[in-house]
Amino acid sequence: MALPRIEIKNPVGVNKSLSPADLPLNVWSDVRNVRFKDGKASKCQGYEQVFDSTPTDTLYLLNYVSLSTPFWITATATKIYRTEGGPSVDISRLVGGDYSADETHQWNGGVMNGTVVLNNGVDVPQSLQPSTSNFQDLPNWPATDRAKVIRPFKNYLVAMNVTKSGNEQPTTVKWSSPADPGEVPFTWDVNDATNDAGENFLADTSGAIVDGKKLKDAFIIYKEDSVYSMVYVGGTFVFQFRQLFDDIGMIGQNCAAEFDGKHFVVGQGDVYVHNGVQKSSVIEGVMKEYLFSSMNSDNIQRTFVVPDYANSEMWVCYCSTDANDNYCDRALVWNWRDNRWTIRDIPQVYYGTYGIVNPQDPDYWDIDSAQWNTDTTIWGEARYNPAKMKLLFTSVAQDKLFLIGDTSLFDTATFTSRLEKTDVYLDDDLNVKMITGITPHMSGSGTVNIWVGSNQIQSNAVEWQGPYTYEIGRQFKVDCRVAGRYVAVKMEIDSSGSWALNGFTVEYSKPVGEK
Repeated sequence: MALPRIEIKNPVGVNKSLSPADLPLNVWSDVRNVRFKDGKASKCQGYEQVFDSTPTDTLYLLNYVSLSTPFWITATATKIYRTEGGPSVDISRLVGGDYSADETHQWNGGVMNGTVVLNNGVDVPQSLQPSTSNFQDLPNWPATDRAKVIRPFKNYLVAMNVTKSGNEQPTTVKWSSPADPGEVPFTWDVNDATNDAGENFLADTSGAIVDGKKLKDAFIIYKEDSVYSMVYVGGTFVFQFRQLFDDIGMIGQNCAAEFDGKHFVVGQGDVYVHNGVQKSSVIEGVMKEYLFSSMNSDNIQRTFVVPDYANSEMWVCYCSTDANDNYCDRALVWNWRDNRWTIRDIPQVYYGTYGIVNPQDPDYWDIDSAQWNTDTTIWGEARYNPAKMKLLFTSVAQDKLFLIGDTSLFDTATFTSRLEKTDVYLDDDLNVKMITGITPHMSGSGTVNIWVGSNQIQSNAVEWQGPYTYEIGRQFKVDCRVAGRYVAVKMEIDSSGSWALNGFTVEYSKPVGEK
């Protein structure tokens, strides 16, 4: 007589807010280093070192395309460099000495009409025009002013959280006169009525301005406790300011990213999406408690967001309570197409961004060291595709720049993907069941270590048995004998293989009684 079998189809996404017993069968209770897409789970992307000639202690990265050639501008605490993948060139200012940035005074900025502007809140803002080869102090900037953040918007520069002659004005926004293409603003003088330069004070709430970012035709300004829009209207006022939300702001610099005409934002105690009018949480009831409870409270402001547009993902990178240092070691990744979350490890990073990484090293078959039966790359395929935007991270702790991509390694080592589902009662929370087999629905290659666990009372600790080894493509199932009222399954897969999981079946005997 055939044993009862329950199929768990297309389990995707993880939920750590609800109790595992309250989750639908197709939601995992814990995962690590896994990606979900099209109803399947697979290993997450790996990472490898690039630009190995880049100076150590890189704090900032900016992709800059000039004459169809992608460059990367990298900044340390004291210098600014440029690289196309080869040796880095020092393009720091020639007058004024070394810079005074550090891990607290973060570099920020952007590109405005071909001109690169960088700022760290300590030094005079820096500019690099298409006609110049080195950065210089931003012309026409008020000599005694400093700004915590400067961002380009249209053909203006917007300075936020301003200090004037040593007097901090954390709610002040300044904007420049407009700049011609390839040029810098000709003035910041707010008292000159003949130009557009001006300032405003966002004092409705007490929080300081944290950052700002373009959203469609508006510039969104994020304070610690509120959000404002800045819209160009011209005329006497130049810009119109309006408070959007007074119950949430932004947790730290670089904690917002744009997608599909919306902003994805990490605030104080929530992760939300808004379109400039309405907002909604995308983490409530799913991963909210996990994210904020697992953040290292001393390094919350190290948190940043980086979008992976090629995969429709937002990465919330943060320093966890498990970190061995003060850098981001974990990312919660949200797929905005599927509205699914996952968890992955990242390599002690300080900053990350996206851009075009130009190929420098070929991947021809005769120099590929991987074995033919395990290599997942394509003969003759370049390692970096210049037509795709890639994620690039800087790890100060490891003195490396890391490219996220289709590699089976975390730098030079393999990694482990994990999927776990606990407190499954198989439609019967009264009787004890005997689990006799697990049938993974997997394609690809590799070895899976499967643990089967049980507990008698909901939410109690799981007693695991295993691992039971499963060879993808060679075995139908693994056999076991595990008794319990509540059932648990855990799978760990080494990254050397290539695999996809679209579900699994639990085989069990009829109830063996109450206990």
